Amino acid sequence: MAVSTRPPQTYDPLSRLRDEFVVPFKARSYAQQFAKVYFLRLSRLRERLKEKCLERWKAQTPCRVLDIDPSRISVVIGTLYCEMKLKPNVLEDLAREHHLGPALGPRKWVSTDEDSIMLEDESGRVRLVGIDREKFTLVTGIIVGVMGRETSKGDFQVHDLIYAGVPDQPRKPTGKKKEDLDQGLVALVSGLDLDNNNSSRTKARAETLVEWLNGQIGGDEERRLARSVGRLVIAGNLTRVPSVNEPPVQNSKEATKLKRSAYEPAISAPPPTDPADQLLSQLDLPVDLMPGPTDPTIQSLPQQALHRCLFPKATALRTAHPLNHGPNPWWAEIGGASFLGTSGQNLDDIYKYVVDEDRLSLATQMLEWSHIAPTAPDTLHCYPFRERDPFVLSELPQVYFVGNQPEFKTHLQEYGPPENRSRTRIILLPRFSRSGTIVLVDPISLVCQTVLLLPSLEKLPDEPDDLDSDGQDHLPPEKLVMEIDAVLPYKIISIPGVGVGLWKDSLSSSFHHLILCSCSSFPYLILRSSLNLDQLHKSTTSADHGSYWM
Repeated sequence: MAVSTRPPQTYDPLSRLRDEFVVPFKARSYAQQFAKVYFLRLSRLRERLKEKCLERWKAQTPCRVLDIDPSRISVVIGTLYCEMKLKPNVLEDLAREHHLGPALGPRKWVSTDEDSIMLEDESGRVRLVGIDREKFTLVTGIIVGVMGRETSKGDFQVHDLIYAGVPDQPRKPTGKKKEDLDQGLVALVSGLDLDNNNSSRTKARAETLVEWLNGQIGGDEERRLARSVGRLVIAGNLTRVPSVNEPPVQNSKEATKLKRSAYEPAISAPPPTDPADQLLSQLDLPVDLMPGPTDPTIQSLPQQALHRCLFPKATALRTAHPLNHGPNPWWAEIGGASFLGTSGQNLDDIYKYVVDEDRLSLATQMLEWSHIAPTAPDTLHCYPFRERDPFVLSELPQVYFVGNQPEFKTHLQEYGPPENRSRTRIILLPRFSRSGTIVLVDPISLVCQTVLLLPSLEKLPDEPDDLDSDGQDHLPPEKLVMEIDAVLPYKIISIPGVGVGLWKDSLSSSFHHLILCSCSSFPYLILRSSLNLDQLHKSTTSADHGSYWM
């Protein structure tokens, strides 16, 4: 039975902020140059940086690059440009577009010995030297203020550097506990990677996600937690584009069906978005849908909302909770808290510029830069805006999440003095198809927790290589639903021999209908079975190993 009641949750799409990322089809033009984007960015952040420079360096008034006086200390505000030998070039991009072979570049572009950093404004450009790269995180496109002196070689020796800083946060959490004011939880997921060629692991996790959110599996605590979720946000990569070298559908039934209908390919081959459409049509709660790099929409940022015609079944059946299609990046106010999210392209690109391996700190730096996609349009494709740079932060969100990351991480960052403090919950969302992770956020307290669905399922032989490359031994597909992952009060988990024997024997019986998952916040086992659990209790009890209970 699906969840019948959920807590009332206020929702505002924040159109004044979200519409900045919307580029109407008829208004799109790619005839203009990208240089305008940098000038718009600099002009918008210059005044804020000027105030911060005067506050830190007192009498030093910022000047233009062209007006630097080599005889004294100068302060300059401008746009950074990182000259990197390992960065991709246009020839490699053309090779990718024309399928001339894989253009696999290095994992990182940074090479501190050969890289150079420039600062430029409307008047000119100067090379920066003496910057502590371990102290400052520098990427192309950020607006900074630097204090230093011009050298005899014409470079600028940097003594100190300052970022634009975070903007104001007009809406602030009340600090009340969840019991005082219940707005429900917001569920965040990304990277479901659904298509017609999915592995058994991906399908099982997607099905379990629907069942958990609908309150169809689990004990009382799990169902109570599911009922507290008022909205689901899918942060990109709901669908997946198969790689060029990926084999076709491996399922024998599907292959037979396609063979028999060879004369009607349009009828026999379902659309690539059909699995995603099925999933969305079954969810019994409000859903916000963001596009990602593997979704069928424009690939340059800001990505435009996925068209409703891609999900005909969900559009027709979800009358009580219509789908909310949004762009990437995405703004909304849910339960009184402002949310800003991206599908991960911005952080993935910034990661290549720096030595730092900590993606969470890089996400935090974006707020300090007051810009969520500084490397666009240099190495991150974006639309050539003429009148605005929508990626500049005009206000500080209370929740900032980045989707499709290698692992889950979170941090509550505080800004300002205690009497006027702003807080932002920063979250890195892992790909659900790999991790089975749902992130739950309380919009009132900004407390964050995770729920893990089928967390220990490994990459299987029928799964494409581009989804996982852990190199571990994998279970055969028929054992997919036989995983346990958690330290629970079941003796079977602590005794591998008994556990292996139980699951091997159960493959030939009705036990194979049992699906297991675990919740990180509650030490309970969520299960769905077609048989009486007393049978499992009896079959797993022995004098040597103690009682096994469910």
